[in-house]
Amino acid sequence: MRHAHLRLAHANELRPVSGPAMEVDQGLAAPIGQNLDLAPADPADARSQGLHDRLLGSEADGKLVYTPATAGHLQVGVDAPEKALRMARQRLPDPVDLNCVDAGGKGGHLSQILAPIAVGAADEAPRARSGEGRYARRMSARIIDGAAVSAAIRADLTRRVAALRQRGVDPGLAFVIVGDNPASISYVRGKARACEETGLRSETFHVAEQTPQADLLALVEKLNQDPAWHGMIVQLPLPPQIDPDVVAMTIDPEKDADAAHPFNLGRVLAGMPGPKPCTPAGIQQLLLRTGNDPSGQHVVIVGRSNIVGKPLAALLMQKQPGANATVTICHTGTRDLGAHTSRADILVAAVGKANAITADMVKAGAVVIDVGNNRVADPSRKSGSRMVGDVDFDAVKEVASWITPVPGGVGPMTVTMLLSNTVAAAERSAAVPVGGAANQAPSLR
Repeated sequence: MRHAHLRLAHANELRPVSGPAMEVDQGLAAPIGQNLDLAPADPADARSQGLHDRLLGSEADGKLVYTPATAGHLQVGVDAPEKALRMARQRLPDPVDLNCVDAGGKGGHLSQILAPIAVGAADEAPRARSGEGRYARRMSARIIDGAAVSAAIRADLTRRVAALRQRGVDPGLAFVIVGDNPASISYVRGKARACEETGLRSETFHVAEQTPQADLLALVEKLNQDPAWHGMIVQLPLPPQIDPDVVAMTIDPEKDADAAHPFNLGRVLAGMPGPKPCTPAGIQQLLLRTGNDPSGQHVVIVGRSNIVGKPLAALLMQKQPGANATVTICHTGTRDLGAHTSRADILVAAVGKANAITADMVKAGAVVIDVGNNRVADPSRKSGSRMVGDVDFDAVKEVASWITPVPGGVGPMTVTMLLSNTVAAAERSAAVPVGGAANQAPSLR
């Protein structure tokens, strides 16, 4: 068995706490220094059973043990197998202060505030309350609104586009579509609309499904040479006769708005300036603009794709502002995934599987970024389905301090960072300082 230990503060040392709180039944009381073994096996102790069920779960094979520590303190132990221990630790991180109040100053009560460390925002700080006799409960996480963060960045991009026009530079983004894939056409139409709203000039070059690879590469080279275009995207998927890797390597790295060229991925790894992969750059901005700077934090990324997992790890590990994190990447070969995710200060899910991340895999107070887009059946919807992420949102939001919804979280940021890469490329072409989003990240917290 392993133990997770907590501290019960002295009765006369009521300390201020911050963040979503848990309250423990005032009825669980004993003088400081007395041993308490509140094993759930005793059905007569309904209060102990209730507290156990709330902390470990009704089916967990484990118990809560209260023992004396130093003078004026009790230790609260969780004696449980590994999985049950992870469940307990998501609610009772180590260490935690149990503030206790006793009118006469002679005894300690397991009442008042049980506060997970570094959870939530100051405006949600709980106040100590007595005599309410409630079992443990949690507040929900704050929602990271990707649309709001995206709007703030786009407002800045609009300003930068106007400044470039005053210098005689008209930023432009070219889209290339091969074939008539309805999803591709819809995606590009949405990106073009975003360009229009931001003041960016855009044009869509639509070629036939049967277009040979050589002809497509010739079009890409033509756009490379045309100074009217500062950014370019060849929309995926491509028909089978065209190799997307060859196309990506043909795009001029300076005009690579998706930052998919190996040269740009190398620049990200080396910490050099240049286009940033859109989804990873968007995730970084979501963190910074909600006051969740990754510096010094343990970031766990579940997924190792070339468009999210790998470049995000490279971006956040840099010794640079907005990065400097300790990064762990998990994937299909990772053993005991929950053992890794439950240690994350910031957890990024990019798995491609609905509800792959459950509440018992998340540390209390963690920031959770959900990159997933999965369609699941929902008979209550007219379409018969709905979009969900890789995270069990309803359960995890009761554990995390911040969380992105799906839709409305990471999604809006991906298109916005596409625009940001294009504007930055236009600024570099005009030899003016790049006023990119990463350099201007006021907190929206």
